[in-house]
Amino acid sequence: MKRFLIIVFSAFLSYCAFGQIIDSTNNNYYFYCAQMDPYYDSLTTITPDSIKIQGLINYERWKDFWRTRVYSANDSIQGSFTKYATIMNLYSENPYLLPADNDNYFWEFVGPDITFA
Repeated sequence: MKRFLIIVFSAFLSYCAFGQIIDSTNNNYYFYCAQMDPYYDSLTTITPDSIKIQGLINYERWKDFWRTRVYSANDSIQGSFTKYATIMNLYSENPYLLPADNDNYFWEFVGPDITFA
């Protein structure tokens, strides 16, 4: 029992210690990109092409995904992720997207008709 409690306590402690701290002033797409772009640019200049850079592809995918989903430089809250959250909330509240209360579903097999003799 003592070993179990130590494992649970250490898991909880590591979760609290290494969790992401959300700072509202730095929780910004452009701020984060301004920090990460020079880091990966310096790694790509000093690393040979035959060596894979850890996290570069994931960062580029993340950057490309969020590029069109945050407030642009022309908006008052530049780089904020609230635009995407607001749109997703409006999307989920749309009554036409909610499932109908109709229980009359008729399932038909669409695959090939194979009968074994």
